[in-house]
Amino acid sequence: MRTKASLLTMPSNPLPPNKHTHAGFVDLVRKGSGVRRPNDEGDGSGGEPHEGNSDPVGTVTHMAPELLEGSSVEASVDIYSFGILMWEIFTGRAPYSEFASNNFADVPKKVARENLRPRFPAETPPLFMQLATACWSGDPARRPTSPALVARLQSLLDESCGGLVPAAERLGVVVAVVIMVAVVMVAVAIMAAAVVVVVVVMMVVVAAAAVAAVAVVAAVVVGAVAVVVVAAVAVVAAVVVVAAAVAVVAVAVAVAVAGGS
Repeated sequence: MRTKASLLTMPSNPLPPNKHTHAGFVDLVRKGSGVRRPNDEGDGSGGEPHEGNSDPVGTVTHMAPELLEGSSVEASVDIYSFGILMWEIFTGRAPYSEFASNNFADVPKKVARENLRPRFPAETPPLFMQLATACWSGDPARRPTSPALVARLQSLLDESCGGLVPAAERLGVVVAVVIMVAVVMVAVAIMAAAVVVVVVVMMVVVAAAAVAAVAVVAAVVVGAVAVVVVAAVAVVAAVVVVAAAVAVVAVAVAVAVAGGS
């Protein structure tokens, strides 16, 4: 269980080597360490030193101001720590490293009383920096809630992937895609119908050509028959003419014979 003791006065005795990293991230409040509440810093209030237990109370560089001053642990203190982690992730450095030489003894007071916070480099993306600074706000009520933090992180992720599009615009994109697909499908259907029409027309033309060919053949046959008939008539007429000529000759011979006798 975490203590509510103030960490504005750091333990005067050194920390065990296995409990303190080179960045000074882990601190202990131990019995006899002399850790006092804020009103024990010489303000004349007469507060008594608070005896802590031997459990780690948190990472000094990541602890919220209200936790450093002895407030109870709330969800907002984790949001504060997350803001510090965002700074670490972006810069790749440990926070407040300039205070490492004196075991970070000045960090609690400066964080709680002087609003000390890590400084982002100038090239930090504005939205990323705004979220981190909102997380480490000195007023717990102004820090984002966990759901709000997740939503804003998702927005940052979307933006970093080039996909930060408002819901209305995303809907518009979807509608546009659907319309484009529908247009393509309609165009394909029209092309298919046109192909069918062309095929039908070609079949009609072929059929008409076949009918025309049959008609031509029939006409040729009729013409041939007509020629044959005409030829037959001509032959008959020639026979008639010949017969008439023979008859005339016969009559003339008969007349001549009759006159001579």
